[in-house]
Amino acid sequence: MNANHVGIYINDHLAGSVTALELLGNLISKDARTPRGQFFIELRRDIEKDRSTLRDLLERLDFKENPMRKAVGWFSEKFARTKLSVEDPGGDKLGIFEKLEGLSLGIAGKQGLWRALNAVADATPELQAMDLKALEQGASEQFERVETLRLDAAREAFA
Repeated sequence: MNANHVGIYINDHLAGSVTALELLGNLISKDARTPRGQFFIELRRDIEKDRSTLRDLLERLDFKENPMRKAVGWFSEKFARTKLSVEDPGGDKLGIFEKLEGLSLGIAGKQGLWRALNAVADATPELQAMDLKALEQGASEQFERVETLRLDAAREAFA
């Protein structure tokens, strides 16, 4: 196994988690006291837990976090938010839909991460110690929860 490639790949997903957490922070600030806001708070906790798992894995692989990739994730969310504020100045229907779509795509990517790591786990003791199937299942459940909201938001945005 090429530990350098695995480390780069995990760092890419850490950058994605920065983007997701920034998106969720923005969504929570708008909906904190609603059922949807509570959903976003719970999802943020789940993603923070997954992020911690990725950091632990990097440490076990003796690979460092890449601050440049994390910065790109942060800037990506800011760019997306600026784009949405121009296209949907009220920030409600289309903006919420597109933020949910971004989260949905990121979670699908995370599901793929766990699946890919599981495919190479036989050759990697650090991966064998992880329950990659459970992590993949957790990502699948996150995806389904977000997808339900995303489709509701699509109906609102495109009605």
